[in-house]
Amino acid sequence: MAETLKKDNQPTLVIFSALKDKNISLMINAISPLVNQWLLVPLAVDRAADMNLLISQFSLKESIIVYDNMNLAVNKALNQHSYQRIVVFGSFHVVADALTALK
Repeated sequence: MAETLKKDNQPTLVIFSALKDKNISLMINAISPLVNQWLLVPLAVDRAADMNLLISQFSLKESIIVYDNMNLAVNKALNQHSYQRIVVFGSFHVVADALTALK
């Protein structure tokens, strides 16, 4: 994904969450230089990383906003006209929740 994002450098907003048993810092670090804004959302599954764990994986230089649910994050992302690209990733659960919010 990082290689694809590099091909077309443009302002990027990411909606992100992950499972606690995954290498969260690796996922973040792989694309962090290409991301202008991170929107973090909780997942409603047993293996979900809690928000404190997610937040702790980011450096102070990264711009993050925490949302209570996917609907709020998707609405914020769609109304941010300064970003030409919205990426949803981290877990299949994140993508599924985003697709539900978009319907």
